[in-house]
Amino acid sequence: TSMLGNGTSALASATLCGAAALFIAALICGMQIFKLHTNYS
Repeated sequence: TSMLGNGTSALASATLCGAAALFIAALICGMQIFKLHTNYS
């Protein structure tokens, strides 16, 4: 059961890491698009 618990926590942390990475990437992408729009207008 300890191995199963470790696997579950590892999967959860990996999912959180992936979600955080996606969030940061989307944030950077949005900021760049916002900068482009403000530059053109």
